[in-house]
Amino acid sequence: GNILQGHDEIIWAIQISGSTFYTASADKTVRAWDITSRRCLGVMEHHTRPVLSLAISGDKLFSGSYDFSINVSSSSPPFSKMAKLTGHKDAVRSLVMAETSAPTTTTTTTTTSAANGTTTTTSTQAPRLFSASYDGTLRAWDTSTLQCLAVLKGHTGPVRTLVKCGNKVFSGSYDKTVRVWDVDTLKCIAVLT
Repeated sequence: GNILQGHDEIIWAIQISGSTFYTASADKTVRAWDITSRRCLGVMEHHTRPVLSLAISGDKLFSGSYDFSINVSSSSPPFSKMAKLTGHKDAVRSLVMAETSAPTTTTTTTTTSAANGTTTTTSTQAPRLFSASYDGTLRAWDTSTLQCLAVLKGHTGPVRTLVKCGNKVFSGSYDKTVRVWDVDTLKCIAVLT
């Protein structure tokens, strides 16, 4: 049939990337599945409490948990652990990836090879990861360096959900408001009541 079995508890989040999808569960694990064959590709067991949220950026899989942390692991087998992001003081309930609208930087380097040519390299900023917690805050993370860029405060209750739209991130809270954050400046630009 079409029933994929493996988790022992509630599935809290699903994330799709290419031909793989990921499931986060209250059984403290994240499972990766092949969409076509419907086979489990692997199980990640890096959290000590239920896993509530997922996000993907390139070769990195981010998972948020009731253990107050965000785990960073490789998004393909063997799903090795890369890092653990800490700072939230309660469950990490939602994760979302957002691109900055910063202009692409281009550097031109003249080579001294026999051909005497010119090499142009283009680099773009890594997307930012936003995490929402029951501690009432959001955090913005650089997905390249894995550093926390800012703690976004303003909600007076647990933050339950995040949605990205363009260069804005919307956060919904138990305080009955939605806050709108600018992805570039990391400032709150509106409060919807």
